[in-house]
Amino acid sequence: MKYALLYLTSHSVGLLYLKNPQSEVRPTASDVILLTVRDIQRPDIILAGAKLPMSRLQLPIRFTLNDKNVLEGQQRAWQQAVTSNDLLVQAKVCYGDDIQPYECSAKLTANGAAKLLKLDQGVRIRAAVSLPLE
Repeated sequence: MKYALLYLTSHSVGLLYLKNPQSEVRPTASDVILLTVRDIQRPDIILAGAKLPMSRLQLPIRFTLNDKNVLEGQQRAWQQAVTSNDLLVQAKVCYGDDIQPYECSAKLTANGAAKLLKLDQGVRIRAAVSLPLE
């Protein structure tokens, strides 16, 4: 998985932030944020993801969703999910030395859904995802 900002569709935005800004548990510069995206119909399969080093970031983080971080072999499932289903987005703040390709010991986590809104005349809009870390 690449160190890059996560993108899903050109019209979808997400926000990652601390639920309690006064909390003593906070990301440090050595931590890494692990973002993953799954289809709500198949939550056991990761379709896309990114690792974001906290040394380059400051919360809150606003991100745009697109297909640049689709995992190898998941392009077809990704296209189907993006055009037809809600997407589950998960963020984990991981200790920098304890991160696997798609998993880690998380000190903070957040889960949210990027809902696909189906409007009149076939118009579809992906709603923003809100990810409060706690």
